[in-house]
Amino acid sequence: MKLPASIVFGAALSASAIMAGPAQTKTAAIAPSTGSDHKEVQTTLPGSEPIRMRAISIDRNWDTSMTHLRGDVEITVRVMQKDAERRLVIHADEAEVNEKSGEITPSGHVRITVEEPK
Repeated sequence: MKLPASIVFGAALSASAIMAGPAQTKTAAIAPSTGSDHKEVQTTLPGSEPIRMRAISIDRNWDTSMTHLRGDVEITVRVMQKDAERRLVIHADEAEVNEKSGEITPSGHVRITVEEPK
């Protein structure tokens, strides 16, 4: 199942990673988030809010702008719909995220929910 971020709730989204510091040329593994066996990383889609990606394993390749997430994947995208903010949350066993095109390809057991902000 491919989910182009450009059509999520009609929002015009495309992806590009925000990289702090010098560009990396090799695949980079992300450190675990505090108090969890999950790792977490954020990236920003141009013209939109940051997206948050969590998984047991996260591999980012700066050369191809691809991120591969494995194990208990959760991707949260904040979107606007008719002047109301919502969060699209994608849960999957694995996912590929193309940070240039914004295409998200979840696989395995996939569940998508929409959350209202608190």
